[in-house]
Amino acid sequence: MNRKPISPTTHAIIDYAFSAVQIVGPSVLKLDKSAIKTYAQLGTAFLAVNSVTDTPLTTEPQISFRTHQKSDLGFLAMTALLTVTPMIRRNKKTLFFHLGFLALAAANYLLTDYKAGSSKLAEPFPEDEHNRTSNKTSDKTSHSPLAPASSQMENFPL
Repeated sequence: MNRKPISPTTHAIIDYAFSAVQIVGPSVLKLDKSAIKTYAQLGTAFLAVNSVTDTPLTTEPQISFRTHQKSDLGFLAMTALLTVTPMIRRNKKTLFFHLGFLALAAANYLLTDYKAGSSKLAEPFPEDEHNRTSNKTSDKTSHSPLAPASSQMENFPL
């Protein structure tokens, strides 16, 4: 079993630090006003997602760590797409800040052990579906979107 080195707790700490960097960093570096505003919005959204994610640092979790992984992937894609905007491309200092942040965020994503998420709101990984015990797979009342299609069809009224 290949375990990744960043735990959910460490990931949450890094995410809080990333939020602070996005909110404060562009102003400190005296980046373009539109970059300051864009990064403040991204940092605030990032902070909001992190503050409701099921990690040991959250008191009232609203989303699972698996859902957080999906939001991280969306955030990375959006950040990567920002690279081609004139606001980023035309200013060297903004471009360097942006690429540095993007690289660190990608490393955080790739090195995080998302399977080690807290159990409060745990969601199974699709590849783990086949590893369920027989008493769980025999439950015919499962309405999980990850349940096998045959068990969902048995509960479908005709």
